[in-house]
Amino acid sequence: MRILLLLLLLLPTSPFPLPPPPLLPPPTILNLTPPSYPLISLAGSLSCSLTHALVTPLDSVKTHLQVNDDLEGLEEALEDLKGKGGVFKGLKPTILGYAYYGATVYPTYELLKIFYSEGTADPTIVSLLSGASAAVIASIGLCPAENWRISVIKDLEVNFKQSYSGFGPLLTRQVVFGSVKFLAFEEFRVFILNYLGSSGAVDIMTGLGATVLAGLGSGVLSCFVSQPFDTILTAGAGSSNNVFNTVKEIVGKSGVLGLWRGVGGRAVWSGFIIGGQFFLYDVFKGVVGIGAVETAVETLEVVKEFEAVL
Repeated sequence: MRILLLLLLLLPTSPFPLPPPPLLPPPTILNLTPPSYPLISLAGSLSCSLTHALVTPLDSVKTHLQVNDDLEGLEEALEDLKGKGGVFKGLKPTILGYAYYGATVYPTYELLKIFYSEGTADPTIVSLLSGASAAVIASIGLCPAENWRISVIKDLEVNFKQSYSGFGPLLTRQVVFGSVKFLAFEEFRVFILNYLGSSGAVDIMTGLGATVLAGLGSGVLSCFVSQPFDTILTAGAGSSNNVFNTVKEIVGKSGVLGLWRGVGGRAVWSGFIIGGQFFLYDVFKGVVGIGAVETAVETLEVVKEFEAVL
């Protein structure tokens, strides 16, 4: 019943009123022990690489649509891509790039939450700063893989000498996406659990259901705010144009809304991938004995349910 209620909350016209949620106790930053961080890195790497690999077809269609102005929509882009190598083009760089990304962004986020919390007790600021800083570090290894992937989709010769071309747009995209992703996930998850009246420990299905829905919502929101930077990055890959000229070219052809070209496919991709990512991340952390919701600033203890099951 609770899972059904969680799904109903996502409907544009929910049959249930949404009263102001009750407040939880002040958020606490959990101080993990040093041996926890390699395990968090492993959990992050597996969750990111697996989810990105599974939705490679959506990512390929989105990218193909962005770089081909003559294609009118997702269905046409899909049909065209089938004749040019299939929807799993770019699978190898996707797996390698996001294995590194997950291995660095999650432990860095956890560590920086502790660091930033010493200067401010505001959980919003802590989440934004931690997510943005972690994205900067993770982008250093992601950029070459992303350029490799886009070159494969665009049928360009892969030039590793230009591995960091477009680093500015990619870094901006990842910082915006990462900071909004973590903050929105924290806020959505607390809201969902508050709405269900969970002020303490929750059962495993409710906890994971809230994680999936919060991840789905945060993924879609992060997609919309970071889409222009993704479009600029994709259009500029393999080109000698600077960022300004790339933006000018996009706007000249399609108007300002051209910066959001392909946002529908990317929103679906992003929602599923971030929802699945946080789900797997919590599950993997539970398997290795780390609290299932230690990624969140709030202190609801799903780990007790994991311990009972395991």
